[in-house]
Amino acid sequence: MDAAQSRFRYRLLGYDDDWIDAGSSRSAHYTKVAPGDYEFQLQVWSGGQWSVADARLSLNLQPYFSETRSFQILLLCVGLALLWLAYRARVGWLNAQRRELQRQVDIRTQQLAAGKAAAEQASQLIAAQAEQLREVDRQKSRFFDDLAHELRTPLTLILGPLKDVQRAASDAPQPAIEGAIRNSEVLLDLTNQLLDLARLEAGQLRLDRRPEDLTALLRASAERFRSLADSRGIGFCCVAPEQPLMVLLDLRHAGKIVDNLLSNAFKFTPSGGQVELSLHLEAGGAARIDVADTGPGIAPEHLAHVFERFYQADDAGSRLQPGTGIGLALVHDLTELHGGRLEVRSQPGVGTTFSVRLPLCEAVAVAEVTHDQLSVASNAIGDNEITTNTLDDPDQTTILVVDDHAEIRAHVRSHLAPRYRVIEAADGLAALALARERLPDLIVADISMPLLDGYGLCAQIRSDAELDWLPIILLTARAGLDNRLEGLRAAADDYLTKPFDAEELRARVDNLISLRRRLRDRYTQSPAAAAAPIGPGAAATASTASVAVDADDDASYRARLFAMIRARMADETFKVADLADAMNQERSHLFRRVRDVSGRAPSDLIRDLRLERAAELLLAEAGPISDIAYAVGFSSVAYFTKCFRERYGRTPGQCRGVSVRPVAA
Repeated sequence: MDAAQSRFRYRLLGYDDDWIDAGSSRSAHYTKVAPGDYEFQLQVWSGGQWSVADARLSLNLQPYFSETRSFQILLLCVGLALLWLAYRARVGWLNAQRRELQRQVDIRTQQLAAGKAAAEQASQLIAAQAEQLREVDRQKSRFFDDLAHELRTPLTLILGPLKDVQRAASDAPQPAIEGAIRNSEVLLDLTNQLLDLARLEAGQLRLDRRPEDLTALLRASAERFRSLADSRGIGFCCVAPEQPLMVLLDLRHAGKIVDNLLSNAFKFTPSGGQVELSLHLEAGGAARIDVADTGPGIAPEHLAHVFERFYQADDAGSRLQPGTGIGLALVHDLTELHGGRLEVRSQPGVGTTFSVRLPLCEAVAVAEVTHDQLSVASNAIGDNEITTNTLDDPDQTTILVVDDHAEIRAHVRSHLAPRYRVIEAADGLAALALARERLPDLIVADISMPLLDGYGLCAQIRSDAELDWLPIILLTARAGLDNRLEGLRAAADDYLTKPFDAEELRARVDNLISLRRRLRDRYTQSPAAAAAPIGPGAAATASTASVAVDADDDASYRARLFAMIRARMADETFKVADLADAMNQERSHLFRRVRDVSGRAPSDLIRDLRLERAAELLLAEAGPISDIAYAVGFSSVAYFTKCFRERYGRTPGQCRGVSVRPVAA
């Protein structure tokens, strides 16, 4: 082939691995090639095919100075120098400002000193007047408080016998008795509202706000008014999203907001009318509760006064029932106390709508788990588990917190983490898998959860031979007696309703853990726990005082060492420093001596002897895994399980009635 008609193709390895057909051109152009090592390859079309032997050229492109590390370091140094100069200039300017400010303060102080006597006199007068006002408020609050308590006592004495009569005549309806009970409860509610208003006015009402499900609150309030709607012939519906909507609420006082608005709506809605309770999620992170009715409406001139205390409109013709003017005032103040806003829209002859806007929690996390089987949940433990590693000791009591709301888990964790290691799961299936994997010392679980609820979790735990000893606290918003009984029938050890007091939760957890420790102490004092030697050498069964040894005799030292560890084995606080004191040796000498006679460090020897004793007790099936763990000096069943599996290659549950040997290192 004529050289002028030759065809070429080339590529630059490291930049572009594909061949580029250059035709008959004898030049190649590359742009924006980064510094580095490359190989240029060239082939020629000859005889109907590309040449096999490539022409190769190795290239090394050096970076520009602006691309070198030296240039970057230089820029960094220049930047630091500029920052330092700016800092010095700023400090100088601030010092000048401070001196000027001090000069002005001195001048002003001299001016104020001249009128100090008059200012002190005015201050004393203001303080005296403020104290008088506070005393008036205190007297008014005491008056309302005393009045409320005086009314509550006879109301209680009225309601009790009335309900007894109603129960005794349950087979025959007693409309008069039911009416007396209903009106007594209305009077009691009015008394409580008066007391709340007095406390609000005195600034003494404090909210205990916690993340709560607003959807559940609205549905619970709606259920309380369904019988009233049916008896009055009023259409009533509750429209709320299926998903939980978390808002910082004091449940008791938030319920008063919804109940008062519903009560007001039913009060002014005639038979055949409609009342609607709805919940909406607004843009900007707010929840809006609407209570709409088809009553006579409110005249425009009265709208501005509906939230005033004891205000009543003059147009009595539009009023179906008399009112006190307390309910809406209380709703208004409680809404503002929750950081919300209350609004009203009304059209005479059409109806009225009250809207309550409440801010959502800053971080609302609802677990959305799509596992279908427990095995899938086991694989998802890493996604559900959160461990609070605030404690350095791995042998620490572990609490498993199970709730599908991340805010609730964080709230519980914040109160338990200072004392316990806390792990978390967002649903029942993940919690069950995590319990089997980590063997916690106690479970705190919600009831309403996806995939597997709290009752189901209790049933699964109690049916598992390796987990049936686990104490369980059910933590839930279901406060009814039926729910409590169902939880206790599911073999839960304790039942705590939301909103709960953090101190009460800690106390219940502490009590259950202490109970386990008392069982451990009883177990360690039993004859079974005292039997069977630990470690090689029958001398380990003798007491420390009965072992006569020669300090230079390895066998005697070994026997005394093993006996000393065995004597303190059940003491979870027994550490290397205690062993050194018991052996009357310096720590460094103890390390060398123990390693000489056992080939292990003292801490490893203590742990291994404890695990050997645990293996003997498991072989004898001497008791539950938790009791055996505590009997050999472990504080955490999870840590005991981890150490046991590392030494023997199996979990404690797999070693019941089975003789095992340590796995090879």
